[in-house]
Amino acid sequence: MGFFKNVFTLGKYGKLENEIKELQKLVEIYEKASPDFTQIIKLQNRVTDLLQEQRKIASKNLYLAKTIVLKVKKRVGDNQKNVLIDEHFLIKAPKVKSKKNIYNTELNSSFDDVGTDFFDLINTSANMLEKKNGNINEKDLIAHGVMIGVGALLSGFEALVDLNDEVREKRQAVQNKKLK
Repeated sequence: MGFFKNVFTLGKYGKLENEIKELQKLVEIYEKASPDFTQIIKLQNRVTDLLQEQRKIASKNLYLAKTIVLKVKKRVGDNQKNVLIDEHFLIKAPKVKSKKNIYNTELNSSFDDVGTDFFDLINTSANMLEKKNGNINEKDLIAHGVMIGVGALLSGFEALVDLNDEVREKRQAVQNKKLK
């Protein structure tokens, strides 16, 4: 049935299946990388804490050095210079959430309705011919045959349009999930 869906949607159904497979691979990669990314965030936070501690120690050392330099300058009589203090800021990392989405490639559009419509047309035509009480000629049969054929074609065309619309909507949903 997938081959016919692909033919009737001009290859879009196959593209939908490929995009869903690609999205599922991306989800798997994300799920595999997510714990490592979380560990990196934790490691970064620990390194930032250690860096802050080292900066405090360095600041104390600079203060001591500044005090010693000032005492030496007083003795030597040099002009006082300002000591610059290093400033820093923290960047908050985003929290990582993992969601597993399972995508359904089944389409709701069905060609079963085409068969049902076809048999309804045949029943309607048969009922109309029965009402003629045996006065059926070749033109009546041709007219009813054309009516059944055109009705079946229109029903089939409607099913194809519905199938293409559904494939387009599912592809759009997959594309939107990829972008998130």
